[in-house]
Amino acid sequence: MPTFETNKQSPTSQKLRGGYYTPRALAEYLCRWAVRSQSDRVIEPSCGDGSFVSAAARLLDGNGLITAVEIVPGEIEKARESADGAQVRMDWRCGSFFDMAPSLLEGRPYDVVVGNPPFIRFQYFDKDERERAFRLLRSSGYKPTGLANAWIAFVQLSAELLREGGRLAMVVPAELLQVRYAAELRCRLPMLFEDVYIVAFDELIFPQIQQEVVLLLGEGRRRYSGICGRLHTRQVANGEALLAEATMSDHLITVPVLLIATHDIYFHPNYSFWFLVLLFSTVSNSSGSLSICGTELPAGASLFGSYLC
Repeated sequence: MPTFETNKQSPTSQKLRGGYYTPRALAEYLCRWAVRSQSDRVIEPSCGDGSFVSAAARLLDGNGLITAVEIVPGEIEKARESADGAQVRMDWRCGSFFDMAPSLLEGRPYDVVVGNPPFIRFQYFDKDERERAFRLLRSSGYKPTGLANAWIAFVQLSAELLREGGRLAMVVPAELLQVRYAAELRCRLPMLFEDVYIVAFDELIFPQIQQEVVLLLGEGRRRYSGICGRLHTRQVANGEALLAEATMSDHLITVPVLLIATHDIYFHPNYSFWFLVLLFSTVSNSSGSLSICGTELPAGASLFGSYLC
């Protein structure tokens, strides 16, 4: 029987733990957006070599706190070195975020969550780790799927650690906008935050892994109430173009609440966010009309017209 060689390489240790670190300039940008007070309490649930930790530390004083969690001992030592000399109080925790999450959830909530959660596909997601994560998610009302990537659990549990009014700023895979296992998170985000910002890039931020990412920012954490917040989007060429802008609000598009409120249309798990933005933004070129939630939109109506910031 003939055999065929494969060019598929065995996964590296870096791939198995999903450890691809954020450029420092981008980590600094996200921390400047998220940290609003020198006394903020900040948590980084997968701190890696410390890009976010060192960026946040420079914005905080002795009244602030950073809880830095990392499962790899060698990496947390690098993070310690990156924050050496910082005035902020540091709470270093070496171990699994999912092991520590129960005590974190019972403790005092945080003002800010920042980070770049590990991208670990389901086939590499340790079975025991996954079950711990899923058990915690179920206790928070989620219904996780067995095909979920590890980053989903990190984002979902991180949001649960925030106080009322808290902020989240993370780098996540662009599949947030598309894959079925992220559908529940897509539905919940505008319910968990008063404002959700999604920044996408034309070029790769992590070219070495060919992984498209988006920036996910949530502002105004609130208890899950079924009331929709506002969803804002921004498309930029690359990281340099984003950093060159005066504020993140430059050229934002705010999606009308009318669309966000229709879960079965706007957040249907079979469709990507960008497909629906394209669909609804082209209504203005249609010769007919569109009815959403029983509201008929006249021909030529622009859904985005007055929502450009």
